[in-house]
Amino acid sequence: DPEGFKQRQREAQKRYYEKNREKILARKRSWEEQNTETIRERRREDYLNNSEKRRAAAKKWKADNPDKVAAYRLDANLRRYGLTFAEKEAMLTSQGNRCACCGSDDPRGKNGWHVDHCHATGKVRGLLCLYCNVALGKVQDSVDHLNKLIAYLEKHNGDDPVLCSPDLREVHEG
Repeated sequence: DPEGFKQRQREAQKRYYEKNREKILARKRSWEEQNTETIRERRREDYLNNSEKRRAAAKKWKADNPDKVAAYRLDANLRRYGLTFAEKEAMLTSQGNRCACCGSDDPRGKNGWHVDHCHATGKVRGLLCLYCNVALGKVQDSVDHLNKLIAYLEKHNGDDPVLCSPDLREVHEG
């Protein structure tokens, strides 16, 4: 019976490995130490020669696993700011599930709420909608620049609360 023979052979190999694990690992480490440069060269060569194949495989995996990709991106983005998902959710709850700046309950983008942070210190300030996050980024967190923008709007809009954009009208009235 060829299948029974293969099964007995696998079991014998497993027993041998369990009995001689340390010796096998030591031999493997020794071989790797002696052949590190060769291994690196082969891996680099393989990496360079199969770049199209790797890209195609990665693209297929991303297409087959959109939920995992989204979760990974979210997790990576939060790690960048030293936040856990639970901390982000607690922060959003403490903000009343609204933008910390304009008060909108709509994150206004496909990526959800944006983590606002001080670029000088890295300290997280709050969660913002896309519009507020982009606005702060464009003025590079400059209060002076924002004051100039406010003065410009006041000059061109006078005392009229009806501003150009419906979104700004909503914020102004809110």
